[in-house]
Amino acid sequence: ADPRMEAQGEAPIINASGEAKEALEKWDIAETEKLLVKYHQQREMLQKAESEKGKQQLKALESELAKAEKNDEAAQAVLKKARCSMEQRITEYDLVVRDGKNELQETALSYVKDAERDLAEAKEKADLAREALLAAKGALREEQEKPAQQRPGIDVDYED
Repeated sequence: ADPRMEAQGEAPIINASGEAKEALEKWDIAETEKLLVKYHQQREMLQKAESEKGKQQLKALESELAKAEKNDEAAQAVLKKARCSMEQRITEYDLVVRDGKNELQETALSYVKDAERDLAEAKEKADLAREALLAAKGALREEQEKPAQQRPGIDVDYED
């Protein structure tokens, strides 16, 4: 221990006896300074490593978000196309019925049903893509708002 450090208002040398007192009297203060420098270097390295880890996590989450946005955009485009196709098939069916072309009604109706099925699939995929996008946004926001991680124990400043 550094003989300059006081505990409860008293220097350690006052309460020490025997070998402990002798060791404190002979203690080289330069040794304490070396240990303090080493301690601060280790602490700085640890803080840099934690900071780098946090930056990497943010970068990975941002990448995930970009991917989710791209997937959502593509799913929304497919959904829009499926809706347009559905409207077109319904219009075609209405024209066939209006014109009284009975032989084409079943075929037109099957196209409408196919378009309905395609629309339902596209909607399901778009919903999943939107959920994934919202989850990615939430994870990124949570990581950004997360307070600095606390190491166990109490931080003590060894300098007076």
